[in-house]
Amino acid sequence: MPAASLPEISDRAVISYIFQDLESAAAGSWVPSLANEFSSDMAGETYAGVGNVAPMREWIGAKLIKNLQEYKITITNKDWESTLAVKLKDLRRDKTNQLRMRTGELGQRAVQNTAKILSELILAGEAAGVGGLAYDGQFFYDTDHVVKNSGTIKNDIAFDVATTTAPTPAEMASAIQFAIQSLYGFKDDEGEPTNQNANSFVIMVPTVFWGVTTVAVSKEMLVTNTSGNVSQNPLLGAGLNFQVVQNPRLTWTTKFSVFAVNQPRKPFIVQTELPYQVEVLSDGSDYQFHNHENLYSVIGAGNVGFGDFTKAIIVTFT
Repeated sequence: MPAASLPEISDRAVISYIFQDLESAAAGSWVPSLANEFSSDMAGETYAGVGNVAPMREWIGAKLIKNLQEYKITITNKDWESTLAVKLKDLRRDKTNQLRMRTGELGQRAVQNTAKILSELILAGEAAGVGGLAYDGQFFYDTDHVVKNSGTIKNDIAFDVATTTAPTPAEMASAIQFAIQSLYGFKDDEGEPTNQNANSFVIMVPTVFWGVTTVAVSKEMLVTNTSGNVSQNPLLGAGLNFQVVQNPRLTWTTKFSVFAVNQPRKPFIVQTELPYQVEVLSDGSDYQFHNHENLYSVIGAGNVGFGDFTKAIIVTFT
């Protein structure tokens, strides 16, 4: 066979395309802002000792020694893969970068997979579903969390609007303000305010609420009634930062969630046993000889789980 007819795109090039798209997709992902990331070297990991440090007190007499309150949650790793078959003739003929885009999508799928399983976990937060229960044995989103000296923590709240499936920007702004106010009221297991330094928030909405939410966090004046009266946006001027994440995987029609994200402890956990990597079955393989095509796989192992529920709240319009 003439040299000119050999494949023009090498395995090294294809692998490069996959990793380039993996890195670019990861740079734009919302996952790191919501999840603490931990490595794993076992089939699963149990996270313990997630209680809070005792507050400072006046030092009178001997030091008062307190241990961390121990709560446990176990996350079991799962294996993940996506495999693409590419015919040698397509590697040889590709002149328009179509193949480059398709192979690069393998990298995107890896990043999307983490967002997908984390979205499924968020959707399961009001019931004992995909991710089980939170570390206190309650649903992640619940109305009666109590952990030692925290008092009752209600991170599943309701907010009245005229139309539950179509809130106005003013209603959405007020609902977000109510959610943040609730987060500020949460206490940790030592009875101390747990979100007092929170100033950055992710507002995660289903796609149908994206437009109204972007207006609600950006416009200085908002229309408050059918007569066209306007009022100052309650979210602006308080020194808070907002990131609106529209998540098309959410099936909510009357709900959204707010997360406090500028603190060390996050609402979720991403556990990685095997970072995403590429496997290739190509030159010289029996598979290539018999099928005249190469196989490219992205594989990984890990899972997601519930973290600190005091950094998350869900709002249901009623």
